[in-house]
Amino acid sequence: MSMARKFTCTCALGLFGLVAACSDPAPPAGQGAASLYLNTTNAVVGSFCPASVHWVNVPFAKAGGQQTSATAKGALAVDGEAEMGVTCSVRANGSAFDVAADLRSPAFDTTTTPPTPVNPTIIAIQTNIADDQAGAQGTVSVKDAKSGTEYGSSACTFTVKHVNPSDALGVAPGRFWASVACPSVRDSLNQDPMAVCQIGPGFVVLENCAQ
Repeated sequence: MSMARKFTCTCALGLFGLVAACSDPAPPAGQGAASLYLNTTNAVVGSFCPASVHWVNVPFAKAGGQQTSATAKGALAVDGEAEMGVTCSVRANGSAFDVAADLRSPAFDTTTTPPTPVNPTIIAIQTNIADDQAGAQGTVSVKDAKSGTEYGSSACTFTVKHVNPSDALGVAPGRFWASVACPSVRDSLNQDPMAVCQIGPGFVVLENCAQ
């Protein structure tokens, strides 16, 4: 007499019998948010910021302004949903963590009716930081419809140390919530030495990242 057996996992017929190989469930999609204030700087006397002074947000915020802070995540972009892209990793490296992320959000010109799609907002970050650390060196690049081109710097600083009791900043495997500041960010295609902006304040949240 034969018996029907049901397997909830993938099965393969091996040389010496039936081998059941269960596949792991798909990991949750990466998600994140960022609000970076691109504005004028005092780092270079006589400098000017060619980009429009504004908050660069992922996800795009119709109302503009700051969406993410040291205490509030704001809305989160989820990789693969609503044309959002979140690729991130927060991996332990000794007593610190290697953090890297690329965030992408569709954006719109809200002065038109209906709002008109414009170039997407793209933010990339990278740093190595320990829990409760302030001022870890890292890189940041931003590009959106208002900046018109990519602005970046390899001399940015990230902080996960709590300044106020209500702060939610921190870093752990797969997760990251930090403030960020870049005293000087430039458009690499602009050769004018006085064409300098800054990012600050700025905040980044990452969740469900590779670890």
